[in-house]
Amino acid sequence: DRLTDTDVSARLKEASFAEFDSAPFSWSYNFPNWEALWEFASGPGLFGQKFAALGESVKEQVRVHLTGEFAAYRQDDGSYLIPHTCRLWWGRR
Repeated sequence: DRLTDTDVSARLKEASFAEFDSAPFSWSYNFPNWEALWEFASGPGLFGQKFAALGESVKEQVRVHLTGEFAAYRQDDGSYLIPHTCRLWWGRR
């Protein structure tokens, strides 16, 4: 679940932070082609063990689905540039 800025502010106040602030932090993942992106998504890592347990037909369904989901990030040269942003919070008691 994602916390809203209001939720985070309330939790920091509950934790006795008198001052706090936040800022967005952005970066992009760049994959040279679909196969590199697919290897990242399906290989070792966060989802690797769960993905490995799937049957071949389910893996292919996931691959087809992800091909569509990532199409918006495909560049003219066939690479994929996927932007990410998170919000960093810090404070002082």
